[in-house]
Amino acid sequence: MSNTLPPDTRLLLIDDHQIYLDGLSLTLGSLCEGVQLDHAHNAAEALQQVKEHPYDLILLDLQLPDSSGLALLQKLRAADAMAPIAILTASNSPSDLDAALQLGAAGFISKTADGKTLLQAVTQLLYGAQVVISDENHPLDRQNSAREVGITRVSWKSSTCSPKVYPTSSSASACHSPKIRSKLTLRRCSPHWKATTVPSA
Repeated sequence: MSNTLPPDTRLLLIDDHQIYLDGLSLTLGSLCEGVQLDHAHNAAEALQQVKEHPYDLILLDLQLPDSSGLALLQKLRAADAMAPIAILTASNSPSDLDAALQLGAAGFISKTADGKTLLQAVTQLLYGAQVVISDENHPLDRQNSAREVGITRVSWKSSTCSPKVYPTSSSASACHSPKIRSKLTLRRCSPHWKATTVPSA
């Protein structure tokens, strides 16, 4: 369990398969003390949730019953430009990765990632890093596309490895972690707060 994330960290998990959401919630439940994990099964539910709650991170599947994930990505960014959104998908298509990065996704993570890798990736996403993790059997190699959107230091690792993640460009990272930074600032005002370091990849 991370002792560096604020206890009221809140994530929105968007996927139309309840069994996957249940497993994802089980894994991310150890992210930090008091973490809140909300579910949405389609685009309509997701947009309603974002209207009702501020989120520190949104994990989004590409295939939904009422919308494509990429279309929803644009709507979610319009609804809350401060919340980072990462694609969590079974797709290993370079074109999907390209499109997601161009539209401002904070990450692109294969659903084949194991629990430890996913926890590390989510923690780093919450601190404003760009994370790309591909299926080990179909590695992605799209560094040129990343550079085109200003992401100059992204590591392209298979899902069986610990993710190597780096800060994004200033234009991208500006909207990735202000909520977490704000919460951590409030924690530092507490006499019980103890300084800790951001976990390294």
